[in-house]
Parts: sequence; C-alpha cells; structure tokens
Amino acid sequence: MLNGYGRERDAVAALDSAWEELKTMGTLAVVRKTEQRGSRAKLEDVTYTLFPTRDFVAEQKAANRRQNDAKVSSSPSR
Repeated sequence: MLNGYGRERDAVAALDSAWEELKTMGTLAVVRKTEQRGSRAKLEDVTYTLFPTRDFVAEQKAANRRQNDAKVSSSPSR
C-alpha cells in the first residue's frame, strides 16, 4: 500500500500520521497497532485495527438510508 517510501519505517510513520488526522477529524475513535517483528527485531508487518466514532457510524447509516430511499422512490412502480 505504501510502496513509494524508501524505508518501511517512513511508510508506517506516514500511515500513523494519517490515522491521527482521522482521529482529530472525529472519524476514528481508536486505532490499535500491532507490529510483527522477525529476526533481529526487523519489522515484517503492521496490522491496524480501526474503530469508528459513534457519530461517524450514525452519519454513514443515515447516508446509506437516504441512498436506498432515493433508489426505491426513483424505481418505476408496477
């Protein structure tokens, strides 16, 4: 996903920064980061678990409901 970076550490730092920005915007409530390390403590993989805020979830559900309602009302009646 972050192939444009020369060092993995820089790519992970950029992603951490992006998650923090989403937290300050009120989209994410919690970000859990799990690092898998290999021999000599070399970083092999990073797994993120993201938890949205309740407000964001409610916003998305409302948007989906509006979209579905618009599809139903615009479809031809039989």
